[in-house]
Amino acid sequence: MLFLEAPEILLYICCLVFAITDGPSDLAILARTCRAFYKPAAAVLWRAQSSLIPLVCCFPRNILDFVRGDDDQLLSVTFKRSPSLKDWERPLIYVKFVKVFEFDKMHTRSPLIPHPNLIRTLLDSCPKLPLFPRLLVLDHYWITLNTQLQARQQDIQAALEVACLYKLSNPAVLRSLHVNLRVRRTDRDRCMLLRLLARCHANIESLQISNGNEELDIFNYLTHLGSLQKLKSLELTDFAPGSVSPLTVIPDTNTWFPNLHELKLRGHIPLVKLLLQTLDLPRLQNLCIQVGFRENPDPMCTLILSKLTWRESLRSIEIVGSDLSPGVLTKLFAFKHLRSLTLFPTHLDDDILERASRAWPMLEHFSLDDNVFGPLPSRDLNPPTLRGLIPLAKRCPHLRHLELQLDAGHIPQVPD
Repeated sequence: MLFLEAPEILLYICCLVFAITDGPSDLAILARTCRAFYKPAAAVLWRAQSSLIPLVCCFPRNILDFVRGDDDQLLSVTFKRSPSLKDWERPLIYVKFVKVFEFDKMHTRSPLIPHPNLIRTLLDSCPKLPLFPRLLVLDHYWITLNTQLQARQQDIQAALEVACLYKLSNPAVLRSLHVNLRVRRTDRDRCMLLRLLARCHANIESLQISNGNEELDIFNYLTHLGSLQKLKSLELTDFAPGSVSPLTVIPDTNTWFPNLHELKLRGHIPLVKLLLQTLDLPRLQNLCIQVGFRENPDPMCTLILSKLTWRESLRSIEIVGSDLSPGVLTKLFAFKHLRSLTLFPTHLDDDILERASRAWPMLEHFSLDDNVFGPLPSRDLNPPTLRGLIPLAKRCPHLRHLELQLDAGHIPQVPD
């Protein structure tokens, strides 16, 4: 059969099998049944992983040890002895197929969890490093600290966490990385991690840094990352208000992140304001800002408007925070090239929707739902009606997603 000689068709069939009920089990059976399906089936089965357990279970059963936890519900898996070269024969076949390693809520509910020493044993005994040579996406925090083991992993030292990053993936291949800075690291460990990251992973295109609301000087760390020439997406999450310290020396950020297209900031207003004031980012296209429910994001909109280059480059804006003032949305009319706009919450009426249709004729995604945090005490006196949708339908031909709260009590007559 000719289709058995076409890798694209075989891979498509395997993806369909994987998507149906009991897909992984059926796909494993398919891989064992036909030699032609083995590689494409293994590629789909192993492509995305959320735990080290499937890999560990490929080792001989007699070298594995299962330790029951204090709650008698979970079993932690570890090794009785260090795996030998022969023990690694089967796992080394499958690690070549792993391209994504990140947290997935749908595939992490398992009675088996990794023992705290498991990652150390794997990396020390692996005959061919890095462990995942073709890895593209890595959640470093999840692979080193399983969330079910956080309370039991107090003995893991920051030096191991820093070192294992460069034993897990190939710097020339890895494109997306999530690093959590709060995992029992000192300031020295954090700086070392980010310094090595910028030096050894220069091909990184997407970087997410979480801090867990601990206080640190954010610019002290961004200094090491600003030289990433190929970075296209940067996300800073859970930085505490104390992360903003008075700048005695203003850093030269004109050359930072020269090719950054996407910036996501999730934290408190002082940090977000300082970053918006300092970073230039002439090629920024997508901007996402999320602040606390009780923090007023209006000053950030003023800072965004002050970036003249952003008025031409920005294609997507998302701002989530406290109640926005009525004039904020109209100020954003200066961004003529927007394709996507999301504001939670905001004030609307039919007149604003009509002006928005004139300002943003290229809109594809338009979401101004003010109920993301539940009903707010400050409601619009004249909420938009069905009549407000008419100019959007006329002037925004590319609009595919519209999310608004309307007063549909009166159905207007549509003019010819």
